[in-house]
Amino acid sequence: MIQKFNQVERRILSFPAVHPCEAVSPATLLSSLITLSQNISNYQSKLIATERRNVREMIRQIGILLVFFEEIRDRGIIIPVSTVLCFSELHLSLQKIRFLLEDCSQEGARLWILMKSELVATQFTVFITTVATALDVLPMNLIDVCGEVKELVELVAKQARKAKIDIDGDDERAMRRVLSVLNRFEKGIEPEFQILKWVLDYLEIKSWSDCNKEIKFLEEEIASQCVDGEEREVPFLSSLLGFMSYCRGVIFDTLDYENSDQTDVRSNMEILSFLNPEDFRCPISLELMIDPVTVSTGQT
Repeated sequence: MIQKFNQVERRILSFPAVHPCEAVSPATLLSSLITLSQNISNYQSKLIATERRNVREMIRQIGILLVFFEEIRDRGIIIPVSTVLCFSELHLSLQKIRFLLEDCSQEGARLWILMKSELVATQFTVFITTVATALDVLPMNLIDVCGEVKELVELVAKQARKAKIDIDGDDERAMRRVLSVLNRFEKGIEPEFQILKWVLDYLEIKSWSDCNKEIKFLEEEIASQCVDGEEREVPFLSSLLGFMSYCRGVIFDTLDYENSDQTDVRSNMEILSFLNPEDFRCPISLELMIDPVTVSTGQT
């Protein structure tokens, strides 16, 4: 029942959720709600570079709803027909929440999600509000779950109604620093190395490979917008592409080269440790050969 989209089909920060059909059975709908809630609860906010506070709160609230859905399933409670519409609305909201979490954790899209923090925070607010609306009209008195679970669901509804999701302060600071670097680029001024390093560390972009993934994503996003005729954000995307390309050349080319040199040295030492010096001793002079050569007969 859960509609699946891959990243080729679904553009980042788009939410093509599908409303459950009217003929869906309550059991099928419940099973799908459990699967969606489990998928959302399995996300770990520490693995997401930005929007961590909002992601953490969202995962917590959906985790409580998961307990509610599993209680209905495990106790074999018959779902009243009057709750199906509410469950369908919850299903629609959970699909969108899952899409949003996928985008926040998408590999290579960390810089873009950071720069879209205002939009992302707005989407979190919209989606949690729709969850609150569905829970407000859910006839809990007709669902025979234990009192503790009912209290938890009512608490989620209350908190969701009052939710005020803002841009994280650290995200806003990182975003301002990126914009300051872009401004220096426009003026032809070289940005400070420490600012670049701070931004990359904040986004947990730790290697040339990580940086290259960000560049590849930005290139693909520019191409997609050009194909779709939606080129309004292309100039900004191009600026971010320049930012990451500059970081890759200035920061990671040097660091990765030094690391690769150290790796080569370690590899060479390991190879030497397996060699037997006696294999290179001259059979005539009994001296170790400085520049040994192996002839066609196999003799050294």
